[in-house]
Amino acid sequence: MRSRRYILVLLLMLLALLPCTAQAKTVQTGDLLFGAAGDIRIPVYKDYSDQIGEGLTQDDFILTFHSLSDYMTIDAQGQITMRADTPYASDHDLEITYTPKVAGVGKATTFRLALRVLAPISEVTASTYDLTIEKGKTEHLTIHLKDQGSAGTLFPVEYDKAIIKLNQNWDTGRIAMTVTGVKTGETTIRVTAYNGKSASVRVHVVDDISRIEFGQSAYEAFQWETIDLKMDYGNGSVKLWPALMQVFRDGMSVDYKRYFPEDAGHFHAIDPGYFDVTIGHYGPDMTAKTVKIAVYQQAVCERIEISTGDVYLGRDNMRISILDAEGVPVVLPMAITQGSDIASIDGAYLRTTGYGTVTLTVTNSDGTTTSRSFEVKANPTQMALNATDLTLEIGEIFGLEVRFDQGRLNYEYEISFDQENPEYDLPCVRLEGDRVIAQAPGSATITVKAGYLKASCHVTVADGPGRLIFHVPEKLGIGYTFQLRVTDQTGREYPATFSTTYNSIGTCTPDGLLTGVHTGGGGSGGLQAVLADGRVLQAKYHVYQIPRWLRHPSVSVSVSEPSIRLAEAESDVGPVAYQNLTVTVADESIAIYGSGCLYPRKVGVTVVTLTANHGGVSTSFTVEVLPADDQLYLGSDTMEIPANMSAYLPVVTDYQGNVVPVTWAITHLSPGHDNPGNAGFTLDQEKGVLTCLWPTATCEVTGVSAEGLKVKISAFGYKLPSAIHLAGELTMDIQSTGAYSVRISYDEPGCKAGPVLWVAENDELFTYYQYTEDQEFNSFEARKPGTTRIAAMLLDGTCAVCTVHVIDSSQALPGDVNGDGVIDGRDSIRLLRYLAGADAVITWQSADINQDGTVDGRDSIRLLKMLL
Repeated sequence: MRSRRYILVLLLMLLALLPCTAQAKTVQTGDLLFGAAGDIRIPVYKDYSDQIGEGLTQDDFILTFHSLSDYMTIDAQGQITMRADTPYASDHDLEITYTPKVAGVGKATTFRLALRVLAPISEVTASTYDLTIEKGKTEHLTIHLKDQGSAGTLFPVEYDKAIIKLNQNWDTGRIAMTVTGVKTGETTIRVTAYNGKSASVRVHVVDDISRIEFGQSAYEAFQWETIDLKMDYGNGSVKLWPALMQVFRDGMSVDYKRYFPEDAGHFHAIDPGYFDVTIGHYGPDMTAKTVKIAVYQQAVCERIEISTGDVYLGRDNMRISILDAEGVPVVLPMAITQGSDIASIDGAYLRTTGYGTVTLTVTNSDGTTTSRSFEVKANPTQMALNATDLTLEIGEIFGLEVRFDQGRLNYEYEISFDQENPEYDLPCVRLEGDRVIAQAPGSATITVKAGYLKASCHVTVADGPGRLIFHVPEKLGIGYTFQLRVTDQTGREYPATFSTTYNSIGTCTPDGLLTGVHTGGGGSGGLQAVLADGRVLQAKYHVYQIPRWLRHPSVSVSVSEPSIRLAEAESDVGPVAYQNLTVTVADESIAIYGSGCLYPRKVGVTVVTLTANHGGVSTSFTVEVLPADDQLYLGSDTMEIPANMSAYLPVVTDYQGNVVPVTWAITHLSPGHDNPGNAGFTLDQEKGVLTCLWPTATCEVTGVSAEGLKVKISAFGYKLPSAIHLAGELTMDIQSTGAYSVRISYDEPGCKAGPVLWVAENDELFTYYQYTEDQEFNSFEARKPGTTRIAAMLLDGTCAVCTVHVIDSSQALPGDVNGDGVIDGRDSIRLLRYLAGADAVITWQSADINQDGTVDGRDSIRLLKMLL
């Protein structure tokens, strides 16, 4: 049995290196579809049949769909599923292959088009949904987008141009519009996003809009009364604008319709409190008026309190609380009966303008009154610092003093820097309490704030012999190290204790050895150096994903094609976008580069070099511009081969699928980063076998037919990890839904697992994918209870093992370790053998007696207690 399994493994490894079937000619259409991150939809695909056969339709072809993006998957019906983390706005290529149902009727052709990923808009809303405009006047309207990143995802708006004139300003998250009335009438502005989300605004254009007035400036009423506001609309009745109808109760916005259920002229005093009511319409001057309304309760005041305790001059946040006998706040009429020249009531707040005694009187609903007197205390009116302009030397300390003309307030500091020290991003001063410490050349303004009072001091730190330099890396790659140092301008080194401060994307030893670590691709972090004399230096550092190697396949393009989009460069840290690369074309008379695309100019061969902006590593590949009538095809134009392993070159066919013999030769070779020799690949021409000798090597292999037609293959080497890891144990419950995953991991940077063979001892327990191509995990679903082991094997035989316990929690009998339906001494013996590491099979869910997800000695103790 073991030998048969070993043969199966070797066969699968051999199949991994064999080429696929030929693919059709690819045509770049330039057409765009639209979608968003997280979308699942079937777009409306264009019919390309007439481009490959006169009078043909899609019914004459078999259509297959293929995604060229890691962010997008397409099923057999063309349904596209976008990953939730898809960046936008961005384009992602996909292909539709037309295969003739009848040989000779049309040509097998692949059409490449792009799906433009736009902002995932979940809602489109307007600043108002009812707008009244005077003819000839202009008003403003804003359309807001929810869950968006770009307003360019909307299509043109719809409206009646005879009624209004519309100007639009597209901006991130919104559309700012100016609407001008052209003639009297009504129309609807409708704005629709790419995914059907829309918003509509009714617009009324009128000839004239009149004034609006209330009968008096303030009203009082008891709860449940109705107040006639005696509104005057002027010389004509017009429609009020909903956006100008607002009610604020005790400073908080509430629903307008609750208090005006019938019309805007009668206020229903449903709730007690102090109201500010605004009613208006959108006219030439945005006509609106506000009236104050106090609604009182049928209650009796027991005591009066001020929220701030003591009453100070000029405080604007002193809320008056009227409490009944049970301490519940109530609303009753109030008046200043003493000190009205230095105090006033504004709704529920007390305002003071002078010193002295103030008496506040509340009139109860039974006619009695309750009063309380307050003494308005002095409040500081001026604040100053003991210095307004300082010049300090590095290391000097100055003590600030905050002085008030009377009394004292709590205060806080703010620092604004006129300039930063660009050498190591160290602020020129820092504050410790009231102490100003000079630490680098530069200038800053220190501002102290106490309520509405402010005072400032400008500080200049002069450059001099005491200046210290914090030496940090300009660019630190992930996995690279740098020795931090502190010196003065003469180079004298100062002992210090180093540490990271925030966003620790690196590790730092106390003696200053800084190492960049991987936390999602790099970023910025903080460093701190504490000197022996107590001075503290701070600096920033930046960690980048610096690749150790790059690679890119060779490119063939017909001179008749307008352009071809280049794939992102691959590296040991993942795809590298072209904005992070420098691209050089050796002969721009053959092809030129721009914005991720190559533009062919004439037939010939040139070399393109890609250099990483961070790290400087580079790679090169050839670009061959072919005559328009070349018709040879490859199943795949790229190969990946592990170091010290071989693979067969793919079969070459014509457009009808007939095999075409070619003569292979290595036409471009890059030995790879840190390769001590020059040989990266070797080719056995007779057998058509390519061998990789170095993990970061790349090469181009060209095949030439008897007629002189060419095909090219780019081959890339990679390094298999010397050891891989799986989770030690996994417990699966067939009662739970969803699939489980076992993920391969390894510790060596710059490696790739490549094709993985998965083998299970007992494949009756669950469904799983036995072979995965270029993936590091295996998903499966449980079938029936039991225990087995899963092995993951790479092409060179490196493997890892995971034990899987499949349980059925609905059938579990705690303590029945051997699964015979009886709890006895044999279960205890079986569990002890398992815990001792013997080859003993247990029923996992029954052996986990304490249900903590682990079978250990505590379960054995529980079982012994059950048997006693």
